[in-house]
Amino acid sequence: AQHAKTHSPLLQRPSARAQLKALIVFESLAQPSFHRFPSAAIALLRQRLEDNQRFQLCARAWSLQQGRVRFRMLSTRDETTARDWLRRIRAGASAAAIVSASLDAGPAGDGSLPWLPQASPGWLPTAAVPSELKLGEVFGPVQLPGESVWRVLEVLALEAPLATVPPRAQLLQALRANPVGPLEERAWFEAMSARYNAREGLPAFETPARSFVRPRPR
Repeated sequence: AQHAKTHSPLLQRPSARAQLKALIVFESLAQPSFHRFPSAAIALLRQRLEDNQRFQLCARAWSLQQGRVRFRMLSTRDETTARDWLRRIRAGASAAAIVSASLDAGPAGDGSLPWLPQASPGWLPTAAVPSELKLGEVFGPVQLPGESVWRVLEVLALEAPLATVPPRAQLLQALRANPVGPLEERAWFEAMSARYNAREGLPAFETPARSFVRPRPR
């Protein structure tokens, strides 16, 4: 059971019996699936878990520095229905009461989404997002890239950007309860892609400074 232990604090440590059972199953699968002996396969999986943990720490720290927002999202295949929802909510109807008619009630069952970075929500069309989000604001309908579904969003909560990232232990504790989800991951990836792939954003790489070391005469 010793080999089955993981050093990743993101995972809850299973019981000794569960660890032993998992190890027996893993040993029977490691060689044909990974073409490695169990010890090498376990080391590979541990490395993958640690890499994933580093990614989640970086993505969550970035989100906190941007400020975060929680949306309630209503979904329908009919644009007219989405516009009717928007009109009714802005007239005073409860968005929570419309969730039962939505295609997706979300992970919490009430249409709410996990915390997402406020700045550069790359998963939303730029033209559809207000320049400054306000508590209680409702906007839409919007279509996510590659989708035919129409969505209406309500701002449920806002968090101000953090100037200082919380300690690692505090981040890990929060990640245990709420890991980085697909939308937060997508926003982080698109922000990093824009930062490091844009030519105009990399002057030092495009036009490197001359070395201070004199070239040797030939």
